[in-house]
Amino acid sequence: SICSPGVKGKSLAKEFLIRNIKIGRRAKIGEGTKIEKNVKIGTKAVIGREIEIGEEVIIKAKVKIGDRSTIGAKVKINEEAKIGENVRIGERVRIGAKVKIGEWAKIRAEIKIANGTEIKAKATVEYPFLYLIGSKYSVCQIDSRFTLKIGCEYHPLDYWKENLERIAQKYGVMEKVEEYKLYIELA
Repeated sequence: SICSPGVKGKSLAKEFLIRNIKIGRRAKIGEGTKIEKNVKIGTKAVIGREIEIGEEVIIKAKVKIGDRSTIGAKVKINEEAKIGENVRIGERVRIGAKVKIGEWAKIRAEIKIANGTEIKAKATVEYPFLYLIGSKYSVCQIDSRFTLKIGCEYHPLDYWKENLERIAQKYGVMEKVEEYKLYIELA
């Protein structure tokens, strides 16, 4: 791996070339950061101090990563995501655009996080989230017990299966019932 303070000038550029590390224009990389081979860092990305970035990671434009975080191999972080300090991200995680991850959070391997999702500080994400945007409301799995949020209503999955029509009638959206039944079946 490359540790940014120990290698400077032409030798740093040569090492980046050999290891196929591509850094976008006006990107900033903090002191003590370790970067493995085949990494791409986008334009105006800000990578904090003492970060470990695994092999084959793609960090898109304007991403911000806080100090002392660890990014596992084959992770993709999309545009304008903000990752707090001391965050641990497992291998093959996909982070959508404009995602916010609070400090000390842990994201397990192979998780996909939808665009615009906010993960609170010290949270642990161990299971895949369901997040869909329907024609009227978004559908979001909010915990490991399959509680779903549709619009402004939060209910366990079984409750949704039994009461979707009653809830749709309450909000005057009966024409959307069949669409949302499909989303509930996906959960």
